[in-house]
Amino acid sequence: LANRQRKAIEASRSFYDEERKAIDQQASSANSSRKSRHYP
Repeated sequence: LANRQRKAIEASRSFYDEERKAIDQQASSANSSRKSRHYP
């Protein structure tokens, strides 16, 4: 049981890491597009 729990926790943690990476990429791309709009 503990082993299965640890695997589930690790899987969810890596999933959250991927989600955070995707959100960071979206935010950085939005920032860069906003900057390019300000500075053509």
